[in-house]
Amino acid sequence: MNHPILKFFVAISRVGAAPTVSCYSHSMPHDSREPRKLTSIWRAIVEVGIVVFLLYSTLLMREFIHASGQGKSLLFAIKEIFTLASLAVAIISGVIGYVIWEYLRKRP
Repeated sequence: MNHPILKFFVAISRVGAAPTVSCYSHSMPHDSREPRKLTSIWRAIVEVGIVVFLLYSTLLMREFIHASGQGKSLLFAIKEIFTLASLAVAIISGVIGYVIWEYLRKRP
């Protein structure tokens, strides 16, 4: 911004303009309440649920792609993946993932 013509155009562009007010120029009122953290049981449920969701979505995508080549529908793929065995694998995987994550989170 050392060039005089550039300085001139910047000065002209600000003539008659309202002062710039940023949303960061005013401080927010301090709230004495601290944000609540999820209790450990809710955090475990959420994390295991995420793992179960990811596992089932991957299984559904794989089964649908595999079955659609044979003329089978999405409903057939859904019936194929929602079994007790796949639910047990998903929950066990989620719990193992939660235990590992908690270990890594609390490690110094």
